[in-house]
Amino acid sequence: MPEETAVLRTKSSPIEKIDAEVAAFLKELGETLKGQKDPAGVGLSAIQVGRPIRVFAMLLPEQGNNEQKTMSNEEKAKSKKQKAKIVFYVNPEIVGHAKEMTLGYDLVKSEKLKVKSQNQRINASTHQPFLEGCLSIPRIYGAVLRYPWIKASAAVFSETDLGSPLALSPHPLALTLDGLAARVFQHEVDHLNGILFTDHVLAQGNQLYRETGRELVEMAM
Repeated sequence: MPEETAVLRTKSSPIEKIDAEVAAFLKELGETLKGQKDPAGVGLSAIQVGRPIRVFAMLLPEQGNNEQKTMSNEEKAKSKKQKAKIVFYVNPEIVGHAKEMTLGYDLVKSEKLKVKSQNQRINASTHQPFLEGCLSIPRIYGAVLRYPWIKASAAVFSETDLGSPLALSPHPLALTLDGLAARVFQHEVDHLNGILFTDHVLAQGNQLYRETGRELVEMAM
């Protein structure tokens, strides 16, 4: 298992008030997530940068359109980067979810890394589970059973909202998320509760992988 720091096991406290200092922290959290390159990240909670408050940032690209079909791969990558927007979720909670959990097969678009495994289910490119990773446990991946859709509550802000912190309120909104957004939300709420994705992988009897070059190699369990 990768080394873990004690702070990641801390349960974060709710944010009572969003003042200028909290707004500045959120902006810094978003910049940290956007600046993460190798590997890139789609979510980052406050506890991952050492602050135990209940907030995380999510960075997902907007859905593309038909114009992208005529773009080169380089143009598509640039377009996705430009469309990616930070969203902040303050005091997030999961209040409802689908009946069944999945391994996120529908989220696997392509194989960027070759999985070196004895498990034929993992090797099958047409039926490969989504492998989660974490910026706090770099280059470690594993399949996690999660709900494909959730109902949640959180105060939600964009980067532009942070320019007027006195107008911000931690009053929660009712949310429904699915697909990758739902999976990232669950992953980050786990962080705020002191839970790591590797806990789920091991509890569910799934395999952990370490990235080595362009391969994912099974780790000893």
